[in-house]
Amino acid sequence: MESRGLDRTGRLREGLREATGKELARNKNVVAQIRKATRRKYSAEEKIRIILEGLRGEIPISEMCRREGLARTLLPCLARKRMGEVRTDC
Repeated sequence: MESRGLDRTGRLREGLREATGKELARNKNVVAQIRKATRRKYSAEEKIRIILEGLRGEIPISEMCRREGLARTLLPCLARKRMGEVRTDC
């Protein structure tokens, strides 16, 4: 059971301490900022190209999404937004 700084009895190993609430909040904020900064941004032309390629059906949607780095569930949202349909669940 020697993971995350715990000894065999489940106590913190010597020299380690529990993170405070402020430290946990700061760490979560840093992770959120990194994720936001590294998120891929698609231009309008790229979005249209991806949607049209999906509609053509020449390759499986899952393969296309993997190649483009998209979550498979994002494609229908992308298509609806481009077509002007407003949904709050996307």
